[in-house]
This record gives sequence, C-alpha cells and structure tokens, in this order.
Amino acid sequence: MKHVLRAWVYDPSLTLNDSDTVTLEMGAAHKNQKYRAALLTTSDGIVTYPSDDAAPTAWTNDQGTLTFSNKEISGQEYTNVQGYANPQVSGYLAVWVPVGASDDQDARTAASTNANIDGKVLHSNAALDSNLIYEGFSNFQPKATTHDELTNVVIAKNANLLKKWGITSFEMAPQYRSSGDHTFLDSTIDNGYAFTDRYDLGFETPTKYATDEDLRTAIKALHQSNMQVMADVVDNQVYNLSGQEVVSASRAGVYGNDVPTGFGTQLYVVK
Repeated sequence: MKHVLRAWVYDPSLTLNDSDTVTLEMGAAHKNQKYRAALLTTSDGIVTYPSDDAAPTAWTNDQGTLTFSNKEISGQEYTNVQGYANPQVSGYLAVWVPVGASDDQDARTAASTNANIDGKVLHSNAALDSNLIYEGFSNFQPKATTHDELTNVVIAKNANLLKKWGITSFEMAPQYRSSGDHTFLDSTIDNGYAFTDRYDLGFETPTKYATDEDLRTAIKALHQSNMQVMADVVDNQVYNLSGQEVVSASRAGVYGNDVPTGFGTQLYVVK
C-alpha cells in the first residue's frame, strides 16, 4: 500500500493569507520524510506528476506533519493552496506520496500493545494513522438500471481490487431503504437516510444499494480480503420514523470526550 496523502476543499473562493497554513498529519511513522505531488489543482485543471521527476516536494517535520502555505515549496514552482473553478475541480484537490516509494510499498504499522491511562477514548498513533478508509457512498450518481450495477454488487466483485489499493477499512453507505416521500433531499435521492423502517435493508426489493443478500455478499467479500467493514450511521440524520419524541443530546469531541455546549441542554422534537 503506497502511503498517499489526499487533500481537498470544496470552496472555489479559498484563499490563504501570508500568515495562513494548512497542516496535514501523516503520523509519527513518517517524520522527516520527503513527499512529492502526484496531483495538484491549477486554474486550467488538474496537473499530474507520474514520477518523482520534476514534481514539487515537501518534507514532514519531526512530528510527521506536512505544512503548506501560499508560498513556494522546496524552491520549486508550486501551485498555491487556493480554490479554483474549472471543468475538473470546484475548489482544491491535491495528492502527495512519499518520494522514492514503490507502487507496492506497505506503509502500515503494527498496533501498539501499550495501555493508555489518560482517560481519552481515541489516541492518534502510527498504527491508527496508517489505516486507509474507503467510503462507498454517493448522493447524486444515477440509480442503477440493472442488478449488476447496484453498489453492493459492484463492491463484492471488486473486493480484491480494493485490497490491492491498500484499503484497510470499508465504510458502507447507510443501507436502509429511504422513505421516498420526496419531502426533502435525502428522501428524494434515496441515500439511506430518511427511512421509515429501521430494519429494512433491502428485503425482497433492493434499496438504492442492493438487496439484503447482496449486502451480506459484499461484507463477506470484504472480510475475505482482510478488510474491516463499517456501517454509516448518523443518529442526528435519521428522519421520517413514525411518531415523535422529545430528546436531548450531548456532544463529544474527536477523542470521544464530552464537549460543553448549550446544545446538550436543549430539548427538541425528532421523528
């Protein structure tokens, strides 16, 4: 698995001031390592660099952090981190890879067995940072016209290809059948949110992604290729269930710890 850094912003008006920087954490396993651009966004579209030759380069620091600004990098001409609007990109897209890395480089790191006693739920470390998650999700792609075009069918057929890419975890799209009442966006594009039955995963007739049997087949294929499979569940994006209920909620930070906000003290009505 080649260690790949991907950065994207959906804002074509993005502009960095001289004092602004964009930092990307590559993990301590990649400290003081030289990276080079594979894809960069320009006003004319995406520029590709198929090899190390003539590609802009940058070094991580002793913490494994790559830092970008609106200035040149390593003395080479470099497309500034800024937004663009052209037929290929609306915003900014960049891909960086280690200099000298082979196509089959395995950058994964074994998990640590050391115990953590600081009370935090999530700890960033080299093993965690070397995971590569693929999210199999789409909002606006056309619906399949044949069974073979259904998302989960395609996933099952390409499990070995995903493994070859170095994917370690596959996040499935929300597998519920959308309500289809077209009262708002999610119930119009059938993306798996906005459902009325929390148990219908495509029984008898397929959802946007396939039938329940196709889902099982896709999960088995991913597991056989040594990938973790995750479910996309966003509790505050569950709509259209029958009945109403008054609820409250608390908010957690990226480490799973409670974040004090006024949000957690409010009551509101949900379906």
